[in-house]
Amino acid sequence: MINPTRLWGYFFAVVVAATIELVVKIIFLDLVLDLKIWQNFFAYCAKVFSVDQYSPYFRHDFKIMVIPG
Repeated sequence: MINPTRLWGYFFAVVVAATIELVVKIIFLDLVLDLKIWQNFFAYCAKVFSVDQYSPYFRHDFKIMVIPG
């Protein structure tokens, strides 16, 4: 049988690791990455969900979401 104390140790190790990872990601996204990267990301999303049917970025599976103009 597994020692319950060891289970608590594993549990706290996972919680601490997840917390550290989350903090590192938040610091990385907020401080290291520039706003320009997010602007590029949103510009790419705008192209992907573009209403222009002849755009190379047009996704035909999203046609239902496009309001007919």
